[in-house]
Amino acid sequence: MRHKTMYRVALALLLLPAGAQAQQSVERSTAAAPDGVVEIENIAGNVRIEAWDRNEVAMNARLGAGIERVDFERDGSTVSIRVVYPRHGRNVEGADLAIRVPAGSRVRVEGVSSDVSVTNVRGDVEASSVSGNVVVTGGSRAVKAESVSGNVDVTAPTNDVRAHSVSGRVEVSGATGFIEAETTSGDVMVDGRDASSLSLHSVSGRVSYRGSLTRNSSVNIESFSGTVDFAIPANTVGDFEASTFSGGISNDFNNERPRTERRGPGSELEFSTGSNGAQIELNSFSGTIRIRRL
Repeated sequence: MRHKTMYRVALALLLLPAGAQAQQSVERSTAAAPDGVVEIENIAGNVRIEAWDRNEVAMNARLGAGIERVDFERDGSTVSIRVVYPRHGRNVEGADLAIRVPAGSRVRVEGVSSDVSVTNVRGDVEASSVSGNVVVTGGSRAVKAESVSGNVDVTAPTNDVRAHSVSGRVEVSGATGFIEAETTSGDVMVDGRDASSLSLHSVSGRVSYRGSLTRNSSVNIESFSGTVDFAIPANTVGDFEASTFSGGISNDFNNERPRTERRGPGSELEFSTGSNGAQIELNSFSGTIRIRRL
């Protein structure tokens, strides 16, 4: 009877998919400083980081076939988590990490072909991936989010956000203060409030900003071949300069007398809604510029 049972178990294991035999589930945790640093590295898979109200870092990881191990270490106020892949491994599966961190943590996470998400962390967040999407939500103090070929989405009432992609879409919502968003071949869409420094750029995508500015705000928005859509409150005080090489300009502030207005293959428009206000520069090479009142 015992030999028959062992035979059945062995046969069942052989019939399992190869990946299922090799996958590992790993759980680790450690006490952590309420405002410490948490560093994460993962080449492939997913990384999900979420804040909680404990002074503890906890990880639940699923390691795919071929992964050597995951290093989970604490050194003073820094907790490091790194997935270790074989140097010359082939057919290696990725790792999915679910990590809880103290809400006040400063988080630094890097991926290659990994999707990265960070939720409700109040400290500074630096999140990057090469070919994965990067999503940051919650009340982070400052956010730097980057991807090469993935989308970048930041939804946080932070007063310092830098969101960059090369061939992906970039979206920012709820930010104030310093806002920088750039991509090469995707759209840039920002919904902000009281921006003091606004720098938005795309080469072949649409660029839009909807929100308010501070009195002394500095604004620079550019798209090479896409539309620039700039929507601000009707009572905004500022000096406006808008120009295109081959596109048109539409302006809702029609009651303001323009200082310069040129129409031809391209367009140029300068006007002011009051002194000592924001400095606003809008440019598009072959796209349309729309200046709208909210």
